[in-house]
Amino acid sequence: MRVLLIRTLLFTLSVSAIWIFAGSVLSSMIDRVFTVVDTTLPMGVFELSADQFVIGAKGWLLTEAVHVECNARGEVSLTSDGRSFVFGPMTSGRTESPGAYYRFAPEVGDSVTFVARRSWLAWPTPFHFSIMNAPMTSWRRHAYRHLRWSKPSGAAIELVWGDEQGFFARAGWVDDNLQSAPKVTITTSP
Repeated sequence: MRVLLIRTLLFTLSVSAIWIFAGSVLSSMIDRVFTVVDTTLPMGVFELSADQFVIGAKGWLLTEAVHVECNARGEVSLTSDGRSFVFGPMTSGRTESPGAYYRFAPEVGDSVTFVARRSWLAWPTPFHFSIMNAPMTSWRRHAYRHLRWSKPSGAAIELVWGDEQGFFARAGWVDDNLQSAPKVTITTSP
């Protein structure tokens, strides 16, 4: 009985230590397979510039590895890793560099979704402290903003912005707004 109790205690301490010190990594691994949909995010105006993608009222950072342009037919496109996705015709904007930006809207038949997802597994943060006595998070989890835009032809683009959220005793879960560059996946039509 005593040996079983000691083994159970050691197992519990080991799992707790792994959860505290490697929780972020474990959570990222689980997120590759499973995330929880939090909410559908508001859309509205779509605008692309060299360094950000405006969706509704919020601008989202773009990576330097993408190229945004308006072609001779007036179509706004984004190119990444040698693949290009055409969103649609420019409705307004400014084409002169620097400061070029392009506004556009989904074309008839396009499917556009923008959702907030989060990790299923959160991890505790018992060793975070503040020298200014500011409120500190007791838990953390990964958060994602996932834009998927697909055409009737089968062409599609997915942009996923990663972030973290912290849990505050009085405010609940709050985004860090880290503004990380998105992971861009472009699928060309068959």
